[in-house]
Amino acid sequence: MATIQERMELRVVAYREDDHYVAQGLEFDICVQANTLEELQLRFDRAAFATLAVCVERGADPRDAVPKAPREFWDMFEDARVLLNMTERERSAEIAGMAPTFEPAFRWHERRVA
Repeated sequence: MATIQERMELRVVAYREDDHYVAQGLEFDICVQANTLEELQLRFDRAAFATLAVCVERGADPRDAVPKAPREFWDMFEDARVLLNMTERERSAEIAGMAPTFEPAFRWHERRVA
């Protein structure tokens, strides 16, 4: 079972959809949207942390409790370029306490969904 101290890598594909950005997690089917890339990363951090925290609180292993993203997002991730690994940017003080729990690796996909 995962604990809150265990480090987990989460792969994330980000893309533009209409007038906003979307981030879709792969290992966990977590999806957020935002108006800027910075806000997108922050929102994904929060959503992933909340999801993992609830699993741990309930004694569930997140790898078993949260489904993986649909195959199309895995394919998008493979075709995408590295956007920014969270370890390469400074985290806000608000997120810094969450860092040991997960390490999202964001990749940008050029696909635009209209």
